[in-house]
Amino acid sequence: MARDPLQALATLRRLAVDAARQDLAKCENYQAALSSHISACDTAIVNNERTDRDPVDHAPVAVVHRYVEKLNRRSNLLRQHVPIAQMKIDAARNALSLARLAEKAIQEVTLSREQARSAEANRHAQHALDDMARRTIGLWR
Repeated sequence: MARDPLQALATLRRLAVDAARQDLAKCENYQAALSSHISACDTAIVNNERTDRDPVDHAPVAVVHRYVEKLNRRSNLLRQHVPIAQMKIDAARNALSLARLAEKAIQEVTLSREQARSAEANRHAQHALDDMARRTIGLWR
């Protein structure tokens, strides 16, 4: 028996939804990691600025300044990637929405086909009942 092409298409649509979900998760994980790194840089900057003012620490002030500058550059660089990450998340969400719509369309077509088959089967059953009734009535005459 031949496989229903609509069933194969439904499987492909399901796989596309799964892939879109995975892509969205990757984008959201990337953005979370980016935010975490930015936060770590900011915390290190604050801690080192405090060290710069603390005479107890014996780190040379120039070394601390260079390190803070390096952290600021890194933090600024990471912040430049935040809008890009957000655009990727938005694109992944749109792709997921489209994949879900395509999957839903196939489900609706499948449902309408099943309803049409059921209606046709009911019509055949009703015709068979009508034929039996006609034969039964014909026997009584």
